[in-house]
Amino acid sequence: QEQKGERKMTIEEKFTGFSYQDTQKYQQEAVEKYGQEVMDQALERQKGREEEATRAFNQVFQVLAKNLQAGLPVTASENQEEAAKLLDAIRTYGFDCSIEVFGHIGKGYVYNPEFKENIDKFGAGTAQYTSDVIAHYVAHQPK
Repeated sequence: QEQKGERKMTIEEKFTGFSYQDTQKYQQEAVEKYGQEVMDQALERQKGREEEATRAFNQVFQVLAKNLQAGLPVTASENQEEAAKLLDAIRTYGFDCSIEVFGHIGKGYVYNPEFKENIDKFGAGTAQYTSDVIAHYVAHQPK
């Protein structure tokens, strides 16, 4: 209907973002990078909360995509709040993520082609924008 011009879809409708199934293919990579113990901890935290976890992450990416479209600078307080929400989601549904590791995750959103492609489904440039928002957030946290 969207393609035929019969209906205008929201960003949320066009791209629901990551599904729980998408994360399955990243698990082995995560085990190799962070270790089986961290992966087990993340899976235990998500158990029974997969949809809730997916919503939490997608919500951040949706807001950041809108902020990018609106021309907000990465340094805007609204974006820094989203970075804090993303870190909280990682800590809630994933693992006890340090600020330093969060910075590496942010870089991975651009350098990992699959992550970049999935995040850019929210809107072209969202992966780079998210990475830059995270980099600014990390740089301004107490060490």
